Amino acid sequence: RAAAHALHHAGMLKGPAAEFPKNQALARADIFQNSQDFDVEIRDGVAGKHGLPDAVHARFNFAQRQEWGVDGGERNCGEYTCQHHGEYGVQHSLDDMIGVVPPMASVVSTTAPPDKRSDFNWSSVAWFGLLLAVCYAPILAALVKNWNDDADMGHGFFVPVIAAYIAWQKRPEIAGLTARPNWWGLAIVIYGAFQMYIATLGAELFLARTSFVISIIGMVLLLGGREYLRVFAFPLFLLFFMVPIPAIIYNRITFPLQIYASQAADSVLGLLGYAVLREGNILELPSQRLSVVEACSGIRSLLSLSFLSLVYGYFFEKKTWIRVALFLSTIPIAMVANAARVTLTGILSEIKPELAEGFFHEFSGWVIFMIALAIMVGLHQIVIRSHQYFYGRR
Repeated sequence: RAAAHALHHAGMLKGPAAEFPKNQALARADIFQNSQDFDVEIRDGVAGKHGLPDAVHARFNFAQRQEWGVDGGERNCGEYTCQHHGEYGVQHSLDDMIGVVPPMASVVSTTAPPDKRSDFNWSSVAWFGLLLAVCYAPILAALVKNWNDDADMGHGFFVPVIAAYIAWQKRPEIAGLTARPNWWGLAIVIYGAFQMYIATLGAELFLARTSFVISIIGMVLLLGGREYLRVFAFPLFLLFFMVPIPAIIYNRITFPLQIYASQAADSVLGLLGYAVLREGNILELPSQRLSVVEACSGIRSLLSLSFLSLVYGYFFEKKTWIRVALFLSTIPIAMVANAARVTLTGILSEIKPELAEGFFHEFSGWVIFMIALAIMVGLHQIVIRSHQYFYGRR
């Protein structure tokens, strides 16, 4: 009965089951292996409750190819045969085609297409994620507040959203994958909880916040296994960009960036004919003094641009080495863009001092950042076309 239902839904029965005649041939038999070499006849069918046959008996008609005449005539090869057009001078035996099969089959069977849905236990993920959110609620609340208060971390609001979107897009990649829970994931989750506990005692925000990401990684490994962790590796890596870097590393990075920006601005302003005197990260201009503080070091552009380079590379580039090159290119691009911003601020301050402060100063930062983003995209196009040119010449 199940086989008859499958045949009905596949469109292989020529008429309603209630009017099921004997010796009715199937419209198609491509669900059978080597279906081009044989056909099936329905010998009898009994109408079921819903108009479908409850029982189907089939006789296999095997085609044994013989030599065909020039006129295209065909020969009947025996009792269990059906007429087939063949090729000149070709003869195949039954054993060559499909092996020895009894002439009568009591049930016609078929195999349903494999289910492409993942067997991942999403309910367990929901419960586990809810427990993590509850355990890390104070840390996450402080993290969101930091995104709002610290201009350098303004991109933090977009990181979990984009990471979740990329993870959602990867659902087809886990379709058909068998979830193999790995108990090492539980060990990682426990380590993440221990790191959060130690960081809370020591008031170390970076370790406390990264422990949340570590726990998410452990959750994926625990519930899905290594294959699931491999699939979701990139969106999980992106989550680290929502965590501010430690203050000790932040200071070690920003001060050299401040010096570089002030040196570059000093050189360019001098070449343009402006009188300027630099003392460390301070530029003395005839109209006023410009101080290249931490907010003007370029760290904000560097963090945001590096994150965007990874996202851009994921969506618009497939070659790994080009993605890495784009990510590394954000360092010089952000440095040069910030130096250009400081130089522009110095020029505007000589024209009108108010232009170097307030809204105009912030607006110039957005303009320079968009230019830096455009430079990165343009660099990507240059790399692609250069690679295609040199590869095409080989």
